[in-house]
Amino acid sequence: MKKSVKYLLISGMFLVILAAGFLYVHFHRLHNLPIYQVENNAGEEFAGGHVYRVHYARFKDHLYKSVNPFIYKEEYPLGKQIGRTEYKTEAIFSVKGHKDWIALRGYMVPTTYFKETTERDNE
Repeated sequence: MKKSVKYLLISGMFLVILAAGFLYVHFHRLHNLPIYQVENNAGEEFAGGHVYRVHYARFKDHLYKSVNPFIYKEEYPLGKQIGRTEYKTEAIFSVKGHKDWIALRGYMVPTTYFKETTERDNE
């Protein structure tokens, strides 16, 4: 076999092993993220002339309540992924510049923002 073919095969095998290692580390890290419990449609609120559904997210001793979905999402950029839900298609992200906010984003689901609260509304 010619040297150029050998180098090409070795380079190709190296790239395949490198890609497989990256994917393993990436998905292994995502699999070990903490799981947040999300309760959808827990009530209704009226804000800005609109009625919207209230959702809650819970992780350990932290309770988060959904905020008005009509906010300017450009002002609340997503940070890194910090958790996930029990559904495989939803992820929890931090919100840059707001340490008491989180965001839930899923496949075919619009981003929902949550703000930490001390107690749940009783309606």
